[in-house]
Amino acid sequence: MQQMILSGTPGTGKSFFTRYFIWRLLHPDGIRVKAVPEVIVYSNDPGSSEDWVYRNGQFYKSSNLAKWLASDDCDEMVDERDVWLVYDGAIPPEKPRCKILVITSPGNLTKDDLHAST
Repeated sequence: MQQMILSGTPGTGKSFFTRYFIWRLLHPDGIRVKAVPEVIVYSNDPGSSEDWVYRNGQFYKSSNLAKWLASDDCDEMVDERDVWLVYDGAIPPEKPRCKILVITSPGNLTKDDLHAST
C-alpha cells in the first residue's frame, strides 16, 4: 500500500494541497487518476468532530473517526481496497491497510512512524 507523508512549515499550502488532492481523487483524468476510489476518509484535525467519509458517491460526516477506524466495519470497507485515508495534522490512531496520506509540520512524523503497527 502507498503510504506518504507531506511535510512543510506553516503557511506553505499543505492544507490547500490536501483539498486539491481529494478533489483530484474525485475528478479522475484517466491518466494520473484512473478512477474515483471506492472510499476516501478525510480528517482535518485529529481532535475535531469534522471528519468525512466518501463512499459510493455519498459523503458522510463522522462524529468519532478514531472509533470507526478501530471497528470491524472499517476493516470490511477499507482494508486492501481502492481507498485513501487522508489525515491533516497527525498520524491516524488506527491505520487500516489502504493508501494513506498524512500532512504534518516538519519533525512531527517520519516514514517509520507511518509504518509502525501496520
